[in-house]
Amino acid sequence: MEKKFLIFDGISQVNMGKDLEHALQTLRIANYYYDPKQTKNKPCYKLRKSLSKRFKSTKHYHYYPKLSSSKLTKLFKRERVDVVLVIGFSYPYLSPRQMKRLQKKFGFDLLLWDTDSINLLDNIKKVAFYLKQELPRYQHVFFSSKRMLGFFEKHGVTKSSFLPLASLIKNNRVTEEKSHDICFVGEPDMRRLLLLEQLTNYKLVVYGARWQPYLDIMSDKLRACVVTRNVFKKELMQLMQQSKIVLNLTKPMSQSLHTGLTARIFDVIGNKSFLLSDHCDELTGLFHLGRDIETFLTPEELLSKVSYFLENDEERQAVINNGFSRMQQQHLWQHRLQDLMSLFFGTSAEENPSVANQLQ
Repeated sequence: MEKKFLIFDGISQVNMGKDLEHALQTLRIANYYYDPKQTKNKPCYKLRKSLSKRFKSTKHYHYYPKLSSSKLTKLFKRERVDVVLVIGFSYPYLSPRQMKRLQKKFGFDLLLWDTDSINLLDNIKKVAFYLKQELPRYQHVFFSSKRMLGFFEKHGVTKSSFLPLASLIKNNRVTEEKSHDICFVGEPDMRRLLLLEQLTNYKLVVYGARWQPYLDIMSDKLRACVVTRNVFKKELMQLMQQSKIVLNLTKPMSQSLHTGLTARIFDVIGNKSFLLSDHCDELTGLFHLGRDIETFLTPEELLSKVSYFLENDEERQAVINNGFSRMQQQHLWQHRLQDLMSLFFGTSAEENPSVANQLQ
């Protein structure tokens, strides 16, 4: 199968799109990486968006695409791609109508890897827009959450599949000296605050720009652990390696729906770091719980496991090694691309010798 991919990275603040680019290159599959954030917005974008909102009905979700399709026309004409794989979403940049015109003109297959739709569920207007306007434009949608796959399938999104996230094994040198007992990186909410409050007797560090408003309602001990800025990519990988335990605390919506296969889970394990995560049933189909990964169900179990694994370095390292081995065997981006091609094109790695060799 000789096809050229274009990765349309709607969530370029995280590693996924660039990691997929690297995986495609490793598999010797032609590709082009496109970050829409690097393209200038339409002239007078903020003014035009404001005017557009004024004349739109308040009954529906309002958005105003940032980009002109003329710039994408030049890109597609130059690159001559066969497949456009959208990561996360594209509607903030191009309207469904714009993308449909581009697809008709250049004849590419249009696929979506849905990573963030669960974050729309507390806004009914966004959900309706996503379901009725965004999703129908794609020939196939890959959901990283089984729960979201089931929800949208019941609402007519039948050309869809479950495709969990993965990781890219980088040749990072493991940091033996640990600066922190525990680290957490993410946005705040009250559940996360209450869980973190019980860990302040350890060397805890918490990163996230949006923690600022919460400083007034946390203890002095926790306040001293919080750094009110975001960390991404290389700096995030370094922070995780400098920590004995990396916490993954899912958002309330994910917690209530018993889902939460976030990129953080795969990045931590692929980074040879120790992960302690909220329990999620979807994890059981991907990892051996208690061997490859550690989870908790209650605040008491969280505190108990933190204490145990900080006191038992060898057992903590055994979990790291097991998880990393599992990642290498089953959860690389190359594996996911193999699944994607099989699900949509009906091909497998064995039909492409370069892919088969890389996955052995």
